[in-house]
Amino acid sequence: MPQKEAHPKGPTSRKRNRHKIQIVPLTPGYDEQGTHAESPEDRHIRLEGYQNLHHAIAQYPPPDRELLYLRYGFEGPPRTLTELAQARGCTPEAVRQKIDRLLKGLRTYLKRRELRENRKIQVALQLNQRKERR
Repeated sequence: MPQKEAHPKGPTSRKRNRHKIQIVPLTPGYDEQGTHAESPEDRHIRLEGYQNLHHAIAQYPPPDRELLYLRYGFEGPPRTLTELAQARGCTPEAVRQKIDRLLKGLRTYLKRRELRENRKIQVALQLNQRKERR
């Protein structure tokens, strides 16, 4: 009885190829080859987003602000939940829950701010259209 030849890539190669991971450069504005790919408009949008985020975080009291800064590495390397819990004298789960609540508040604040800005733009456009009709 002849033996079947094994597939050169192995029996699980299909599964591995189906879920390829795309590697994204960590440095904003640079592509995979290390060349600068960010346009001035993209840079402006990115910087405006950072400003909006810092403005939103500034609305929190200092302990909450510090927690977000330490967790996500705004000032130095990012800290683990365990490290933050030890510094605060609580459990890592309590720190995780607190961070989740803070992030939910940030999302809500930023969405409302974006809606307000969009409304202002719409009103300005409508006013311009009225002026042009005259």
